[in-house]
Amino acid sequence: MASNLDGALASISRHTQMIDGCNGRVKWAAKNAVFHLEMAGKLLSIDPLMSAFRAICAEEEAATALIFSLKRLKYEGAGKIRFKSHQDKQAVIFFIHAMREWVNDFKVEVSHLFSDARLYPTEVNGRHAVGIYLPLLNTDKAVHPIPPLSLNVRGKSSWDEIINGLVAKKCDADGFIGLKEYVEKRANTRNELLYATDKGIPAWKNGVEHFVINQCGIVEALLFSVGLIDPWGGKDKDRSPIVESCIAVFLKSFRLPPKN
Repeated sequence: MASNLDGALASISRHTQMIDGCNGRVKWAAKNAVFHLEMAGKLLSIDPLMSAFRAICAEEEAATALIFSLKRLKYEGAGKIRFKSHQDKQAVIFFIHAMREWVNDFKVEVSHLFSDARLYPTEVNGRHAVGIYLPLLNTDKAVHPIPPLSLNVRGKSSWDEIINGLVAKKCDADGFIGLKEYVEKRANTRNELLYATDKGIPAWKNGVEHFVINQCGIVEALLFSVGLIDPWGGKDKDRSPIVESCIAVFLKSFRLPPKN
């Protein structure tokens, strides 16, 4: 019988064609993320600590793929995201989480118009990509934003305010003062797995498989993000306001000016 980890790894494999259509560091970092997860699965029963470490490396490589995609598409401020910084790479998933939370809130607000938003495989510019599908209630029609993240907001709050608020909400819910503190804690996990302390050598007795499965989910969310952004082009009109705000809030959170 297949384990939950087998299922998580199988789910990751559906991104292969999208990854193969990417170029340069975007492609190879994404491929390496998948490889790290495959090795994490193989190491689980042999060396649980190294299995967990590989799963952390997988997240960082998937984040690197997304960072280089943003750089390739010349998103403002992307040049200041440090792909060699563990903390910067560990922070990326918080913005994916914020976007997901906004989608959940949006679904409630428009539940009288649409059923659940869905991601679906598609093709654009001769490449495999990810699209967003918003079925209209009681019809056989749906809304397909093109590019999929080209969504604007109207009203009192800007995208920057929305993203900042959702990131702060996540930090507060998990008991952290702010993003910087939370990211420092996550980034230090790799050190706790590798290095001895004055209390002894690293040990992780329980829950490693659950951790690796969770990391598979994080990596898949990052790969979905690459598919929602990278294949859709780098022209000014194709750049996503949501992504631009995620970058701006990221840089402000780490006290960096948003200009390249």
